[in-house]
Amino acid sequence: MKYSDSFYEIVDDILKNKEFDKLKLYTHHGITRHEHCLRVAYYTYVVCKALHLNYIEATRAALLHDFFTDEVSKLKAWGRFRTHPIYALKNSKKYYKLSSLQEDIIIRHMFPVTFIPPKY
Repeated sequence: MKYSDSFYEIVDDILKNKEFDKLKLYTHHGITRHEHCLRVAYYTYVVCKALHLNYIEATRAALLHDFFTDEVSKLKAWGRFRTHPIYALKNSKKYYKLSSLQEDIIIRHMFPVTFIPPKY
């Protein structure tokens, strides 16, 4: 898939991160987790921009929504399903300064499975 230059300007630093690059080692929905995150981020970018929403923060959070590796991959499916947002947020905060909107997007992206609804 070809992504726009303005999309890459928003996420370039994340895509250059060596830890984030490790997502290429894990499969998710029949593709790598890296490609899954990239697609989710791009569709978020397109929709949020069209609706005049905060597309920059939403796009970055969407790219980071599954930013986890070994620690969660070893869990059984249901545990991974419910807890991976916690690990994704922890990893994201390790490398990036996140706004409260971005934190909320990452930690609540599995609602209602994670029970607590998004704030935004």
